[in-house]
Amino acid sequence: LFLDGHSLQVDESSMTGESDHVEVNHSQNPFLFSGTKVADGYGRMLVTSVGMNTTWGEMMSTINRDSNDQQTPLQGRLNKLTSSIGKVGLTVAFLVLLVLLVRYFTGN
Repeated sequence: LFLDGHSLQVDESSMTGESDHVEVNHSQNPFLFSGTKVADGYGRMLVTSVGMNTTWGEMMSTINRDSNDQQTPLQGRLNKLTSSIGKVGLTVAFLVLLVLLVRYFTGN
């Protein structure tokens, strides 16, 4: 919450996607958000929320919750590929072990 300052402008592009700076003042726009950057001016503020209780924290938890529910097609394909590579690697390692054991016990 904006308390006092002089011509404070912040960059809220990380939250809104807009590249324009937003002026913060007592009457029209008294709120500052976590994740924004001061572009010009100076000011004092009162912190009312931190962490996941901020607007930024709520947005990030929503994004994380949505992304954890289901895999993208690329993630599904990559999971199949890594499983296949792992199976091939284990098979090759087992065959090398068998060949080395046979050579060891036959004396070659």
